[in-house]
Amino acid sequence: MIIFFFLSFVFCQNKYEKIKYVIKQPVNQSILIFFTFILISFFWSDQIYFFQSIYKYSILLLIPFLDLLNFKKSDKKTASFLFIIGLVFNIICSFFISKLYQFGIFGKLFFLKVGHYENDFFFRGFIDHSSLSLFIAFSIFIFLTYLFNETKNKKNISLYFLIFMFVLFLLNSYGRTGFFTLILLLPVFFLITKPRQLKVFFLFTIPFLCIAIIISQPFKNRIQKTFTFKKNFISNQEKIEKDAQYMSDSLGKNINYWVKKINDDPVWKNEVINKTPENTMKNRYEIWKKYKIQIIQNPILGMGAGGIEKILEEENFINNRPHNTYILIITEFGVIGLILFLNIFCVQIKTFFREKKEKILQIIFPLFFLTCMLINDYIIIYNTVCFFSLFSYLLYSVKNLD
Repeated sequence: MIIFFFLSFVFCQNKYEKIKYVIKQPVNQSILIFFTFILISFFWSDQIYFFQSIYKYSILLLIPFLDLLNFKKSDKKTASFLFIIGLVFNIICSFFISKLYQFGIFGKLFFLKVGHYENDFFFRGFIDHSSLSLFIAFSIFIFLTYLFNETKNKKNISLYFLIFMFVLFLLNSYGRTGFFTLILLLPVFFLITKPRQLKVFFLFTIPFLCIAIIISQPFKNRIQKTFTFKKNFISNQEKIEKDAQYMSDSLGKNINYWVKKINDDPVWKNEVINKTPENTMKNRYEIWKKYKIQIIQNPILGMGAGGIEKILEEENFINNRPHNTYILIITEFGVIGLILFLNIFCVQIKTFFREKKEKILQIIFPLFFLTCMLINDYIIIYNTVCFFSLFSYLLYSVKNLD
């Protein structure tokens, strides 16, 4: 994608003036400074892992590259519109394909993203459930922005319908991050746009959450897996069969094959028997404690780009990614890298106040990402970093051609 945009820029006019303009823009500057530090980390990183990981961060360069091409204001509106259309298409297809599969009309979930939670029924999309939940949640903020910008006599019924449809999908998908981020930031949104309605928001939100937990089975399952700490008293054989079911879903072959493999491996069998019930928050906390040891060893500059990949291959006691962007950044780039990274969001927030608080999404967007990055490595996951780059350009690029 970056190469494509670069070639488009090569054949355009007034290249020097455009480059000067782009470099002067605060958001672009913060991106370029952070990426330059990533490149400099080559000198203290493992070169093999450096080149394996650098392309993940390079997606951030889409922000200044898009700015170089000087898209028209109408093009930006079209991009936002197509983003929403894509999500609507995801939701409609997910509903029909999932229901036809549930009723046995389809033998498999055609085109929908599978590979996680194979035995659980929920509305899947064409991409990973976690990334999709973020797109859905932020789209609801887009709808609310349009809704509150409408005059009292021009309330658009279609916006209410879209908000209802997106919230319904969010409750019946497995994307906890999007839903919790939406709930956390809605008070901020109302406080800025409609402060008088903040009490009304809380009055309706609490009963809504209670009802959602009761009637939405996917949402209820995710809540239980996130916050349940009590022990689950099941037999050792049931634990082995449950683990075998997971291996079958993930890697194929029948359950009996994996039951035999587990029973034949004393170490594996002992791990399965002693495994506590699934609790994602507790599991991630355990992962974060392990990364703390690595961070202390290289606190200022970190391990360099690719440090996480190196840890996963060489360290026996860490077998999972950090699932936290801040821990990822400080592990690979240290305190200096984390400061440069957070500077990107500080610049975005400053833009909101500098433009006299006219565009509410300019404050919601960075807060949205700062919140959701506590839960996963979203800044290097392809779908979400493309989402971040696209809306960073749409919301903060200054120059608009009519």
